[in-house]
Amino acid sequence: MAGQQPPRIYNEIYPFLHPSKFRNSLKGQVVLITVGALGTVAGATAESFATAGASIFLSDIQPSLPDSTKDRLLHLGADTVHYSRCDVGNPKDCQELVEQVTSAVGVVDVLINGAGVVGLRVFYKQDPALFFRDMAINFNGPIALMRLVLPGFIERRRGCVINIASKAATVDFPFNISYCTSKAALVKLTSILQAEVDEVAPASDIHLYAIHPAAVRSVMKTADGQQDATLKDFPQVISRLAEWTKRFTGSPYLAGMSCVALATGIAKDALRGRYYDVEQDLEDVIAQAALLKADPLLHTLHISMLGSLEREEGAFAREAEASFDFPGF
Repeated sequence: MAGQQPPRIYNEIYPFLHPSKFRNSLKGQVVLITVGALGTVAGATAESFATAGASIFLSDIQPSLPDSTKDRLLHLGADTVHYSRCDVGNPKDCQELVEQVTSAVGVVDVLINGAGVVGLRVFYKQDPALFFRDMAINFNGPIALMRLVLPGFIERRRGCVINIASKAATVDFPFNISYCTSKAALVKLTSILQAEVDEVAPASDIHLYAIHPAAVRSVMKTADGQQDATLKDFPQVISRLAEWTKRFTGSPYLAGMSCVALATGIAKDALRGRYYDVEQDLEDVIAQAALLKADPLLHTLHISMLGSLEREEGAFAREAEASFDFPGF
């Protein structure tokens, strides 16, 4: 679209996201961060919300939270820190988790769906159960948790969900089909659910986002902790993957502070319901909110076609044509 200015690109925290600017900005708010809370991106996200003064409730598949992690979060400024084990691929666990949060610290104000496992496998050779397990963790879990917190959001007419998606949602990455598919579904779910919330609770302060957390070297694993042995038959893929990951230079704190900024609502007029790559300067994106409003396909997952049919009503706007007498011969 004419007039667009490419946002500046970063792989580390930049002035607009400096933690000092958001210190205590979320004081009194309850932030639930799920899965990977002990890992790279979600761990940095927890620390970022601590500097914002939030009450933090962490959840992971691990049985407990190290005392050192809790102490650091409190030192950084977290109001309170709680933890509970949860398998987000299990709807019952999700239900119990939200109940525990409500009992311990109150209703959720901000939900960070940090669920994520990769699925590096040869698709047609993999055990289907592993594929469905990946989908349960990466997609079903966020669905379950959003459904559980939304009634409270709607009642209070405010709340924020940030789904940790991935650039993998927008590209074709062979041998990682479950990850790409689940993250693409998560991006689309975010935009659709925002549209639905806007109908159910018009003019409310409920805002949802799907983000790419930058190219961070993380501890993300497969659901079973194993690499598919059949990948050895494709050494070129393993080689490309190794070269690709060398370019992962992003700081996990870039994602963390981007989440804090989004949770404050600073970018809701520009990005609510949309996909955001945290490598883009958020201030530059916010400055172009009018362009985003004018083009509902910007920062969304959609199909581009010849003739720009996706931006028009297409055949739906045409008068009915003369009926074809099938089969015509």
